[in-house]
Amino acid sequence: MANQRYLRANQAFLEGEIAWTTDPIHVLLVSTTAYTFSKYHAWLADIPASARIAMSGTLENRTATNGIADADDILVTGLDSQAFHAFVLVKSTGNEATSALISFNDKGLGIPMSPNGNAAFITWSNDEDKIMRL
Repeated sequence: MANQRYLRANQAFLEGEIAWTTDPIHVLLVSTTAYTFSKYHAWLADIPASARIAMSGTLENRTATNGIADADDILVTGLDSQAFHAFVLVKSTGNEATSALISFNDKGLGIPMSPNGNAAFITWSNDEDKIMRL
């Protein structure tokens, strides 16, 4: 499957509910053996806890230029050497029912990945679309 944005996220960007450069955006590492993407999923609660491998801290130095989102590469720690098959960008509110899913990514960036020890380094693409293009 190609990387995709969740439909609710598209609406949230249009209505100003997600602000890429200022909202707390995190990377959730996901096992696709326990989660199947649906473009109709909207909230972190839609991803079973059994599929969640680890959540990063907030993405730093985010930029939005000509509809292209970018940020610093990020180290995700606290892994138990479990492989992940995808990652999901999440606008975190601290509540699973209101933390918005933004995009599902299972292509590129070395995915699937088996972490080396207890960490995985996510290096964003340097192509013209960076993290994502709106």
